[in-house]
Amino acid sequence: MDYTEPMNKVKDRMKQLQTENAKLKEKIEDIIKRNPEMLRNFDRTGFKLGMQEANNYTEKQNLEKERAVKEEELKDWKNLLASNKDDLLKKKQELSQTAEELKKTHETLNAEKQKLYEELDKKKVEEDNKYNDEVAKQKKVSNKTLEELASSIKISKNGDFLTFPTLRAIFDGLALYVSQTFCQLIDDYRTERREKRYTNKEFVESFLAFEEKTKTLMANKQQEFMDKLKVASDVFAKSIQYHANQGNREVLQLYPMLVAKLRSFKESDRVLKKEEVLDILKLKEKLLLENKDELVDLMKESAQVKLLPEQIFSIMQFRLSDDISKELKIEEEDITKAMKSLDFIVDPEVQEQALKVQQANQNVMASLLSKPVEVEQK
Repeated sequence: MDYTEPMNKVKDRMKQLQTENAKLKEKIEDIIKRNPEMLRNFDRTGFKLGMQEANNYTEKQNLEKERAVKEEELKDWKNLLASNKDDLLKKKQELSQTAEELKKTHETLNAEKQKLYEELDKKKVEEDNKYNDEVAKQKKVSNKTLEELASSIKISKNGDFLTFPTLRAIFDGLALYVSQTFCQLIDDYRTERREKRYTNKEFVESFLAFEEKTKTLMANKQQEFMDKLKVASDVFAKSIQYHANQGNREVLQLYPMLVAKLRSFKESDRVLKKEEVLDILKLKEKLLLENKDELVDLMKESAQVKLLPEQIFSIMQFRLSDDISKELKIEEEDITKAMKSLDFIVDPEVQEQALKVQQANQNVMASLLSKPVEVEQK
C-alpha cells in the first residue's frame, strides 16, 4: 500500500497547526498583558498543544514503521511473482513440447489407421472374390450328377475301415448331392409355418415332422450315394465308430458339419446395408425381450417331447426369423450372409448390437432352465 498521500496530509496538517499556534500565541500574549489570569490558561493550553504535537509525532512514527513493513511485504510478493512467472514459463514450454509430441502421435495413428483401412478394404475385396468364387464353385459342383460326384471320390481303406480322408470326402460329396433337395425342404417348411401360423404345440409338431423328413431324406440320399460308391452302410458306420474310438474327435463333427454345409447352400442374393443389419438386430433383440414369456412357453413345449438343446434353440430361431421376415421382408440366409461380411465383423456398432442379441438369447434360455419342465406322461 502507498502511504505517501496520507503522510503528506499529516505534514500539511501539522504546518497548518503550527501557523494557527503562532497566531494563537500572539493573541494569548496580548490578552495576558491585559489579564494575568489568562497567563495561567495559556500555560495549560501550551501544555495541551505540546501533548498533541507529541502524539502527532508518535502517530507519524507508527505510520512510517507500517509503511516500511508494507513495502517489505510488497517486495516479497514481487519476488514470489517473479519466481512463479519462471515456473509458469517452464510449464508452458513443457506443455508446448507435450502438445507437439501428441500431435506427432496423432499423425502417426492417423497414418496407421489409414493403412489399416486400406488393408481391410483390400481384404474385403479378397473375401468377396473368394465368397463369389466359392458360390460359383458350389453352383457348378452341385449341378453334377450322382455318377459324377461318386466318380470324384477315391475310396481308401485301412484294413476293414475307411480312412478318415475318405470319410470326409464322402460327407463332402453327400452334401453336394443332397443340397438342392434339402434347400427345397427348407423352403417348403418355411412356407408351411408362415401360412398356418401354428400354436406352440403345432409349431413343435411341425418341427418334428421337418426333422423326420430331413432324416428320411438324408438316409435315402446317403444309401443312394453309398450304393453308387459300392460301400456297404455297415462299413461306413463302423468306420466312423473306429476313428472315434481312436480318439479322432473330428470324425464326430462330420454329421453336424454336413448339416451346417447344407444350410450354407441356401444362398442369398441380397446385399444388406449397415442400416438394414442394425434394424434386423434391434428387432431381434426387441422380440426376445418383449416376447420372452411366449418364447419360453414355446421352448417348454419343445422340452416336453425331449428335444435336444440345439433343437430347442433352432425352434426359437425359426419363430424369430418368421417374425423378422413378416416385418422387414428379410430372410435368415440374408442375415447370415451379411454377418459374414468383413465390413460388419469389424464394425463396432454392429458388433455391439449383435452382443445385445446374444445376451437376450441367453436370457431367454436361462429363463427356461430356471423353470422346471414337466414332461407329459404318455
